[in-house]
Amino acid sequence: MNDETRQAYVAAFGAEHHELRHLVRALHEALREERPWSHEAAKEAAEHLAALHTHLEHHFAQEEEGGYLEEALNLAPRFGAEAAELLRQHPQMLEKSRQVRTTADRAANEPAAWPQLKHELLELIKGLMAHEGAENKIVQQAFNTGFEELDD
Repeated sequence: MNDETRQAYVAAFGAEHHELRHLVRALHEALREERPWSHEAAKEAAEHLAALHTHLEHHFAQEEEGGYLEEALNLAPRFGAEAAELLRQHPQMLEKSRQVRTTADRAANEPAAWPQLKHELLELIKGLMAHEGAENKIVQQAFNTGFEELDD
């Protein structure tokens, strides 16, 4: 891989992860601790979750069709087992996202569901960030680079 191709790869990989972080931040803001339940707040959270779910569907499909990990594995096939495990996590993560969206829809009309939504969402985000962190690690090690700008 020449420098120009590598730079394009890094930019695309960074943009994909930047979008995910942007969506996660929007969810954190929608459900921040001091924000009380309201129909509008719950609706906003549901909209952000829908956007996150759509992003995850696209992101995971891209990875499963070759995506960023394939390039990393071409350079460092030793990470094949780790990458395969990450790919196996996709259906469970999408199902968890669907479950949280169901809770968000319920919370729009049930104030009592608001704390549950916050809890489920934090668990979803925690899992997503661990997953993305493991992907970043594979790519960083495969390319023997720091991708520091991806870890903000």
